[in-house]
Amino acid sequence: MSRRQLWTTYRDSFKEVNGNVVRARYTLEHCSPLSSSLETSRLLVDKLQALQDTMECGEESWRRFLEASRRLQEECCPPLKGQLEEESRHTERRWTGVNQDVLERLCSAGEERLLWQQFCAVYSSCRVEVRDAEDGCRQVLTETSAKDGTRDQLQVRLRITQDLANNVKMLQEGLQPVCEAADKLARRLDPSSSAAVQSDVQHLSGRMSFLVELLSLKAQEIQGLLEQHQDFQRHTESLEMVLSRSEEALRSAVPGPEAVEQARTEMVQTVKRLSAGLALSETEHCRVQELELRWERTRDTAWARCRYSGVTDSGGAGVGQDRSTEVRPPPVVAQSGGAERLTTAPTSEVTASCCAESPEAGLNGLTV
Repeated sequence: MSRRQLWTTYRDSFKEVNGNVVRARYTLEHCSPLSSSLETSRLLVDKLQALQDTMECGEESWRRFLEASRRLQEECCPPLKGQLEEESRHTERRWTGVNQDVLERLCSAGEERLLWQQFCAVYSSCRVEVRDAEDGCRQVLTETSAKDGTRDQLQVRLRITQDLANNVKMLQEGLQPVCEAADKLARRLDPSSSAAVQSDVQHLSGRMSFLVELLSLKAQEIQGLLEQHQDFQRHTESLEMVLSRSEEALRSAVPGPEAVEQARTEMVQTVKRLSAGLALSETEHCRVQELELRWERTRDTAWARCRYSGVTDSGGAGVGQDRSTEVRPPPVVAQSGGAERLTTAPTSEVTASCCAESPEAGLNGLTV
């Protein structure tokens, strides 16, 4: 190869090498995305991989440049040889440096992409679990009233609610791998991207905490409804005891008004109020109806005994009472033909008047 051909090869190979270095520097300076994500990290790795392939293709130009520079240095005078050596060393530093930078950026982008893949995998898995938990809790978290279920149904709902709360708490504990992956990734990212990653993790944690709080409140609500059922059972049992004692007293030989005082109207009203606000089973409903019927019979029997006792005491029909001391009805002034005369009301009318009084008037005389 002549000297002219050597100089031509030297200039052409230098232009190719210098062009590859300039393009590589420009790509390295402008390939960084504005914000980092799994997709942008993949694109960055692809772009850097393509740049590395381009630089490897430029190795042939680099070898031709070195060969032409070496041969020219052998044939040129010492001053020109020194210039060629300096140019060769400078070009070699640029070529080696840019190749080293491309390799480092490619390794760094690959590690970042791997961290993104790990974070997205655990985050997506945890997010799916949280969404499934929310879907599973949606029916449980609907508004509950006393009419929504019997005591057994409420107990089942309470157990399901508590189980769901425990499951969500376990999900909260399983959030630790997501936090660790987020911390590793955040250390490799710019401040804005790091803040976005931490925000996603905090949002997921907040959703789980909110779900646990809702389930806890729902469990307390159901527990309150169960306490209402317990109050109903307690008042019902107390009313049954009172009615049993009252019926036993009414079946005794000489029942007095105090025997029926124990069957209090307030207790009956309490049972009615509780039963009206609760979803009762068929057995409980029949039990309430039976108690109401027993109460009505007991009250009517007690009132009849009180009326009978009052009429006997006032009418003088008691055993051993002297006829001379019989209480007569008050005289009634009647007018006949303009003249006034005194008459006596029949005893049956007095009895009817006594019986016409209200039950409350008769029971009000009982001592509580």
